[in-house]
Formats: sequence, C-alpha cells, structure tokens
Amino acid sequence: MNLDVAADFAGFSKYLRTFQRKHLPSIYRNTLNGIAFEAQRELKKNLPKQVENPTPYTLSGIQVEKTDKNKLESKVGYVSQTFGKKRAGAGILPAVYMSRLSTGGIRLPQKKVIAVPVLKNYRPNKFGNIKRNDISKFLSDDNKYFVGPPKGAKKPGGYGIFKRMGRGGRKNIAMLIAFKDDAKYFKTYNFGQVIRGKTRKVMKKEFAKHFKEVLIKKGAFTRFTTM
Repeated sequence: MNLDVAADFAGFSKYLRTFQRKHLPSIYRNTLNGIAFEAQRELKKNLPKQVENPTPYTLSGIQVEKTDKNKLESKVGYVSQTFGKKRAGAGILPAVYMSRLSTGGIRLPQKKVIAVPVLKNYRPNKFGNIKRNDISKFLSDDNKYFVGPPKGAKKPGGYGIFKRMGRGGRKNIAMLIAFKDDAKYFKTYNFGQVIRGKTRKVMKKEFAKHFKEVLIKKGAFTRFTTM
C-alpha cells in the first residue's frame, strides 16, 4: 500500500521564507524516515494483538527502508525477496506468510506436503509451530512412530506421522503430524489500518521536529519561524 503525504507537507511548509525553502528536501527526508520508524514500532507493538504469539523471526522481519532527498519515499513492511535484509539461512520470508494473513488465500507446499501439528495429540512450541527436529526424530524411530495412512485402522485416518501408543500395534495409535496438500488462510491481519492510523497520528509531530532541527542545523531558523 502507498500513502501520499505531499499535500500535508505542502500545507505544513507554505509559510516558509524563501531562503528556508531550499532546505525542504532535507526536512521531508527526515520526516518520512521518522514516520517510517514510528510505524515500524507500532507494527511490532500491534502484531501480538492480531496474531497470537508471533515469533521473534516475524517481529524482526518488520523493517524500514529509508529515503533520500531525491526519492522521498520511505518504506516499512515485512522482509521479502525485494525488501529488507534477509536473515542468513531463512526459509519462508515473513512477507510471504504475513500477506496470506492480510489477504487470505491458499498456501501450496514448497516440497511435497505441508506438515501441520495435530493439537489434540501433539504439543507444538509456544508459537504454535512444530518443534525443531521433531519430524526427523519421529521418522528415525520406526519402533515408536510410522508414516500413514495406517493399515486396517478405523481411526484416526488420514496421511501423516502416527505414534504407537502402548500395546495394540497399529490399532492403538495417535496422529501427531498431518501431511496436507495445501493450507487455507483467512484474512485475520489488518496491516494497512495500522500504517494509516500511525502515519496520520505522528505526521505533524515528526514534521515539526525535523523542520526545526534542519533549519537550526543549516542556520536558517529564526525566532519568527513558524509552521
């Protein structure tokens, strides 16, 4: 999403003196960057209200791309292939899965299937994800676990990783991990509303702050200067 604040800037700066106007690009640049960092903080603060237990990886994926005096376009959002700094060895980038929560849609597997925890039989980590190395651990222990569908079992059915529960062989089992061909996402996260609300709230304050800072630094601020 794009927010155009040019009209707001024009209103804030229309009373500048001629010798001060040459510093407007610096004022605009610093203001846009200030707004972007304020929006970043608000996104991180707001995320747990909309998404239960967001991971540190997701929170650190909210990043800012600063503007310069020529481009005058600061950006804030989730790390993607074309935005932000990717963590070394990162798998699915935050922008990919957060966009699904923002718009809804279908997720297809990166490989053959999507592994989904069966919560009544398996306790995920505090973020609701399958614990690191658990699938490898299950698959390496043929005596206790196996990949189904189970033969001859009336329940549970389906395709995934099952655990043998005491006696009874494959008749006494529990599915821990389900393997799905796709996953459906519903719109549960309103990214745009957070950005718009914070921008409108801090825009005038950020402009006033950098208006004064830049003019003082450039020796162009007088006691008669107002905005």
